[in-house]
Amino acid sequence: MNTTWFEQGIEKGIEKGIEKGIEKGIEKGIEKGIEKGIEKGRRELLLEQLEEQFGPLSEAVLARLQQLPAEQLSRLGRALLRARSLRELGLED
Repeated sequence: MNTTWFEQGIEKGIEKGIEKGIEKGIEKGIEKGIEKGIEKGRRELLLEQLEEQFGPLSEAVLARLQQLPAEQLSRLGRALLRARSLRELGLED
């Protein structure tokens, strides 16, 4: 079946749009993966530092640490330098 130049143009446009969409999706997926990896690393480092300073952590403290939003991890890491207890850090009642 013969297609017109107009139909060919539309097909090309659709193909380009799909390619761009896939590229953007892959790019966003990679960015999200990197962000998640960084967050996981920060959490693991913080856990090691907390255990080094305060000894083995209770399940409740571990759960609280896992529930902290990513943006609070850096603050907690800095506060850990001055804290004398898990309570001061808000990780223990």
